[in-house]
Amino acid sequence: MDTNKFTVADTSGNVATAGTLAVTGASTLSSTLDVTGDTSVSTFDSSGATSLATGGGNTTVGATTGATISAAGILNVNNVTDATSTTNGSIQ
Repeated sequence: MDTNKFTVADTSGNVATAGTLAVTGASTLSSTLDVTGDTSVSTFDSSGATSLATGGGNTTVGATTGATISAAGILNVNNVTDATSTTNGSIQ
C-alpha cells in the first residue's frame, strides 16, 4: 500500500486522501464543510441560515425556466425583475 495516498495524523486524527472518497451510506459532519470547486447536490436541506455565492457569482435555483423561489420573509431583488405572472407577498 502506498503510504502517501491515505494518511491519518496520529496526534489529531485528521485524514488526508489523494484520491476520491466514495461514501455509500449516510455521513454526519459535526463542523464546517469547506468545498473548493463546483458542487452538485440532488437534494439540499438546511435547518439554519444558508448563504450561497458569498464570494460573488450567480446562484441559479431550478432550471433556467420555471424556477420557483420561496422566501419566508422579504425577497430582495437587486437587479431588474421580469415577472410574467402575478406575485403574492412582498418583493423589494
